[in-house]
Amino acid sequence: MWAEVRRRFDAMRYALRFGPVSCKSRASVAGTVDAQLELNLTNHSGEFMRFEVEDVSAAIRGTPAADASMESREAVIPPHSAIVFACPPVCGLPPGWQGEGFLRLTARYGHASSPPQFRVRWECVLQCSRPPGRNIEVVAYPQRAIEVEDI
Repeated sequence: MWAEVRRRFDAMRYALRFGPVSCKSRASVAGTVDAQLELNLTNHSGEFMRFEVEDVSAAIRGTPAADASMESREAVIPPHSAIVFACPPVCGLPPGWQGEGFLRLTARYGHASSPPQFRVRWECVLQCSRPPGRNIEVVAYPQRAIEVEDI
């Protein structure tokens, strides 16, 4: 029995997948724009997965995201499902903005019935563009291989 539990937990090691990244923006009172990056997180396992954010940082056009204290820092992702993780907003961008940025995320995850077993670090460079009459498009370029470690 213990071997089966261990096998199921180990199968989750590489089951968390990142992407794509999207962005929502809204006009602020100061005449600038606030942008919020959203990251899809997908559980590719057949088990419920607990996901807890340790650290997240982002910037667009050199402007850092607001304080990293977020409303929701953890979630349970159902088997073969995805959730959208909203990063802290980047505030004070000029109207019609576009350009480069980055997103870094460190999280713990594992089977939902136990404390997290793994820690993952994900880092990407973002290219944000705004085609005329369309929503913001974000392309994420991973900066290194995803690192998964036991905790």
